[in-house]
Amino acid sequence: MEAEMKFHPPAKKFSSKSDLAAYFGRDKLECLICGRRYIQLVAHIGPAHDMTADDYKDRFGIPWTYGLAGKKFKANSSRRIKSTRESGRLSERPSKAHIARLVVAAKNRRKSVGAVSSDNRRKILATHKQSRKWGMPEFNEFLARIASGRTPTEVGSDSDLPTVHWFRRFIAQNKEHQRKFEAIWNRVPYGVQARAYKLSPQFARDLVALRRKRLLWSQIASKLGVTETTVRHTWFKLRRDDKLAKTDLAPKPDKFSRKDYELFLRKFAKGQGLRDIARDPRMPSVAQFYRYLEKSPSLRKEHARISKARIRNRK
Repeated sequence: MEAEMKFHPPAKKFSSKSDLAAYFGRDKLECLICGRRYIQLVAHIGPAHDMTADDYKDRFGIPWTYGLAGKKFKANSSRRIKSTRESGRLSERPSKAHIARLVVAAKNRRKSVGAVSSDNRRKILATHKQSRKWGMPEFNEFLARIASGRTPTEVGSDSDLPTVHWFRRFIAQNKEHQRKFEAIWNRVPYGVQARAYKLSPQFARDLVALRRKRLLWSQIASKLGVTETTVRHTWFKLRRDDKLAKTDLAPKPDKFSRKDYELFLRKFAKGQGLRDIARDPRMPSVAQFYRYLEKSPSLRKEHARISKARIRNRK
């Protein structure tokens, strides 16, 4: 059967992994230039055809990681390496220098050959029950579903559309489509943006504007349609990146009296949490409460006593 399978002269480059498997599934490989067979092609193509292994692979569409040797030679090489490793003459763990070379090679990785790309594309299309490559209609539909209030990851899980990975690759290569996506994304509700962990610049501007009105975190979160955690995280990120004005960072003017802080402390003594008390717009914030404790030793001492009592009660 092996003698009947002819690969020379090749009509074109290898177009599928099955053809590659048939070609490399022999003990001797057929030279695609002259038709002769060899255990190791590298020993032949250099002197006979003045070609390197990479030249040969590039010409016939063979993956770069494939060795140009027959099946039996590869099996014997594998057995020798395993035997050497088991005897202790070869380390089980690669050296740091070898790992460093692999990292550099991965960064300069060459483009996949046609046989591998077409096989991967066929598998992806079969998964999504598609008969052709994704085109503009599918990517336009992808954008339309995002505009309806869904994240790219959620839309990418639909069986009739590309995955989010392919969508991102497409917009990275298509600037016009990328602009459309950004325009749509800026219009979707902030709750959708938060689910995708991709908040638009307008969210930060709205957050700062509401914070300047002296609203509580919970009130801002309610108005923007996101969680309080999202609001706080974004605010502190803006502060860390030095994108807030000095007036935004200045402490709020203390409009509360000692009686307000004493009431705050009484509520705390009754078992309420500090954050729960501060949600009442008639009460100081937690930060204001602690700043006041720094100026009032008597209230600070009372707060410490109540805190210890609460810890004992929990035990």
